[in-house]
Amino acid sequence: MLSYWYRLYQNQTKHERLLEGAIAKFGVRYRTQHPFLAQKAFADFYFPDHNLIVEVDDPGHLKKEAKAKDALRTEALGKLGLRVIRFTNYEIEHKLDTVVSTIGAELVLK
Repeated sequence: MLSYWYRLYQNQTKHERLLEGAIAKFGVRYRTQHPFLAQKAFADFYFPDHNLIVEVDDPGHLKKEAKAKDALRTEALGKLGLRVIRFTNYEIEHKLDTVVSTIGAELVLK
């Protein structure tokens, strides 16, 4: 388990690293590649004190099958009392300020 998490963490995409650099400035506790749903899902970013998950979606998530799988996962996480927000690579690369503002607003909701 730990070795799988470590590989996920070490192989973060450039967009995940870019977002992590921005959200680290919030000064709130978060975890990267945190396992959920009996380790069948890993959250890109999890804010445990805020019940918030932030997902970074690459273009593969735009496919119909992937969207359906993501919707089921989001629903299952919602049943655990977690809020899930998603951003595309494009949003992170070209609209990072907006992404960070949105995450900040979600962190205030708790």
